[in-house]
Amino acid sequence: MKKLKGLWLASLTAVVAGAMFFPNLGAHSLWDVDESRNAECAREMLESDNWRVPTFNYQLRPDKPVLLYWLMIAAYQWLGVNEFAARCWSALAGVGTCVVTTLLGAGMFGIRAGLLAGIVLATSVLFSVSSHAATPDAVLVFFVTLTMAIYWWLSSRQTGAWIFLTSATCGLAVLTKGPVGVVLPGAIVMIHLLWSRQVRQVSLGRLALGLLIFCVVALPWYVFVAAETKKEFVKEFILRHNISRFLAPMERHSGPWFYHLVTVFIGFAPWSGFLPLALWYLLPNRRMRDEEWTCANSPPPTDTLDSDISHTCQAPCADLSRSAIGLLSIWIVVWFAFFSVAQTKLPNYVLPAYPALALLVGRFLDRWCAGMLIPWRTWTALASIGFVATGAGFALGVLVLDGIIDIDALAKHRVPGVAPWAFLALVPIVGGCVAAGSLCRSMPSRQNPKVAVWALSLSAIVFAGLAGAFGPPALEEARSAKSLSESLNAARHEEDIDVAVYGFNQPGLVFYMQQHIRQLHTWEDVVDWLRRPRESYVVTRAEHWHALQAACQVPVFVVSQKRDFTTGKEAVLLSNRPPRWQRQEMSD
Repeated sequence: MKKLKGLWLASLTAVVAGAMFFPNLGAHSLWDVDESRNAECAREMLESDNWRVPTFNYQLRPDKPVLLYWLMIAAYQWLGVNEFAARCWSALAGVGTCVVTTLLGAGMFGIRAGLLAGIVLATSVLFSVSSHAATPDAVLVFFVTLTMAIYWWLSSRQTGAWIFLTSATCGLAVLTKGPVGVVLPGAIVMIHLLWSRQVRQVSLGRLALGLLIFCVVALPWYVFVAAETKKEFVKEFILRHNISRFLAPMERHSGPWFYHLVTVFIGFAPWSGFLPLALWYLLPNRRMRDEEWTCANSPPPTDTLDSDISHTCQAPCADLSRSAIGLLSIWIVVWFAFFSVAQTKLPNYVLPAYPALALLVGRFLDRWCAGMLIPWRTWTALASIGFVATGAGFALGVLVLDGIIDIDALAKHRVPGVAPWAFLALVPIVGGCVAAGSLCRSMPSRQNPKVAVWALSLSAIVFAGLAGAFGPPALEEARSAKSLSESLNAARHEEDIDVAVYGFNQPGLVFYMQQHIRQLHTWEDVVDWLRRPRESYVVTRAEHWHALQAACQVPVFVVSQKRDFTTGKEAVLLSNRPPRWQRQEMSD
C-alpha cells in the first residue's frame, strides 16, 4: 500500500511539474549570457568530438564542469541542436527535484505535506526559471536534494549505507558545478549527525569506501581535462571561479551580508509570505505546544490525507519529525550562511536550499489544514495577500515593459505589444483574495484553511505554468541574436565567411551562427576587417556604425538592424558584400 501511495504521489507531482516546465520550452531563443555559452559549449564539444575539454567560441571555457555539457550533447544527438534540446535536461531535473521533494516531505511529515511542498517548490519564481534555463542550476539542485533525501531515508533506519549512495550523488554534483556539490552537502550531513548523535553510523571503513566511490565518480574527468589543458582548466576553475569568487566580488555581483535573506523573498514568490510563518512554527516552544494540542484535542482522522499525519502523536514518529526539522534547518542555515559570507553574490547561489524551504512551508500548510495549529489569522491573511502583491508586481512590470507606464530610464528596454499579458496577474490576485476571504471571518470555526491552501496552490500552478510557457516567447520579437543570425544566413553568398563583433557582447551569436566569431577592439580593426577581400561581416552597435561611416573607404552594406530589449542597444549587421537579395534585385 505504501509503495502504491508513493507511486501515485510521484506520478501526480511529475505530471504537474512537467506540465509547468516543458510547454514551449524550445519556442524562444537562448538568453544571453549563460544559456548561450552553455549551449554553444556543448555544441562545439559535439562538433569536435572532444567530450573532455569545454570550449566556447573555440577557446577554453573553464567556468563550469562538464556534466551539463554531456547531457546537452546527448540531447543534441537525439533531438538535434536546438533550444529545446539545450533546455530539456534542466526541465527534467526540475521535475525530478519536485518528485524527490514530495516523497521526502511525505516521509517526513505526511502525504499532504509532501504534495504541498512539491507544489510550492515548482511554482516558486526562481526555481521555475532555473527549470526553464540551459544552466547547471536545476541539475545541481536535483543532486543536492537527492543527496539529502537518500541520507534521510537510510539514516533514519539506523544504517550507514547512505554513505555509498550519497558519495555517488555528491560526485555527480561536483561534475555539475564544482566543489560546492560536496562541501556543503557534506557539512549539512556531518552537522546533523552530530546534532542527532548518530555519528556512530560513519565508521572508518564506510567512510573510506564512500570516499573511493566519490573519487571514481568525480575525479577522472578532472584528471583528464587537467592533463589535456596542462592544468590550465583546473587552475582557472578552482582558483578563479571558486576561490576568487568566494573571496572577492566578480563581474560586479556583490551585495551586503543579508543579500540572500532579501532576495529569497523575491525568488520564493508567490509563497514568500508563508516563510515567516513556517519558520515561526519551528521554534521549540511553538512545536511543543502544537504537538500537545494535537494529541489532546485533534479528533480521529476522517480522510486519507489527515490520517497520514496522525502519526505525529506517537513518540517514535515525533522524534523522527524533530530530526527532520533539524535536517531541514541545518540545510537552510548552512547554504545561506556560506553564500552570505561569500563576496560574489547572485540569487541562484542559494537555490539548492529552496527544496528545504518548500518542505517547511508544506509542513506548515499541512498542519494548518489539519487544525494542528491555529496561527493568528491576520498573519495568514497577510501571507495570502502576498499572492495579490505578486500579481500586482507582475502586472506593473508588464505595463512598464510595454511603455504604458512611462519610465524614462527604461525607455530603451520597452517591448510594445505585451500589455495584454498583464491580465495574467488576475490569477494570483483572485487566488489570494479567495484565500484571504476564507480566513477573514470573526469566528475561528468558520475559517476554512483548506479552501485557502488549495485556492493558493491552484492559482500558483496556473500562474507559474502560463507565465513560464508563454511569457518568454512573447518577448522574442524584441531580441536580437537569433534574428541577426538569420539575416546573415539569408544574406551570405559563400559557405565560408568571416564574422566579427565590435563593442557588442551577445554570446548567442556564436550559437546561432555556429562558427568562430572574432572580437575586434578598435575602429581601425573594424575598417581593416571590412576591407578584406573575403566575404566578411561585423556586428556592432548602431552608434558605433554612425561614427565609423566616415572612416570607411570601402563600400559597406547594412544587412540588418535589431534592438535588443535586454541590453537596450540597437545592433547593426554590416558586410563588405551586398546582401544576396540586394544583388538579385540589381541583376534583375
